Amino acid sequence: MRAVELNLNSMEKVRTFFNRITNMKGDYDIEQGRKYIDARSLLGIFTLDLKKPIILQVHDDEQYLSVLNKLKDLAA
Repeated sequence: MRAVELNLNSMEKVRTFFNRITNMKGDYDIEQGRKYIDARSLLGIFTLDLKKPIILQVHDDEQYLSVLNKLKDLAA
């Protein structure tokens, strides 16, 4: 499992992230402090403090580089 730190501090970034992650293969979770949610849960994303960075957990190491390329504009 690998991790990517992202900033989703605007509605546009949340929408961009959600649209991209829902089309990717593999399993992804978001970690922020003590909270862990499914990265494909829009309601879950809105339970987070979006002023702070989030950690995207990529469970498939083979998908990691693809995820980095698709989400590089959201990197913290």
